[in-house]
Amino acid sequence: MVAMPPSNMATNNLSDNNPAVSAQIESQVADESITFTGLATNYGGQEYACTYKMMAKRSGQAGQSTNNQSGSVLLKPGKTTQLSKTTISVTTEDSYKVTLLILFNESVIAADSIIYSPD
Repeated sequence: MVAMPPSNMATNNLSDNNPAVSAQIESQVADESITFTGLATNYGGQEYACTYKMMAKRSGQAGQSTNNQSGSVLLKPGKTTQLSKTTISVTTEDSYKVTLLILFNESVIAADSIIYSPD
């Protein structure tokens, strides 16, 4: 049985100096793995050239694993864009944390994370 992820809580850091962008991590549970997809939505009226980082860390009896993905993306106005996708093997005894950061001009403008611990 695979550990079920908690509900997602997106954090938006919006101001007059930052684009109107949100981050979201979607999860899909399979037999003994979970696939995480990082998404960005641009609610503004112009394109933004952003960078992103998605980090997945898992620990359990079988050991620890880390997966880091990053890149650049052009966020189109009014559109949701898939940034990254990763699959990790998990059991109900494993802990994991997945974090998605979206950066504009080297500042974090949106973030989301999923944390699971069997404790």
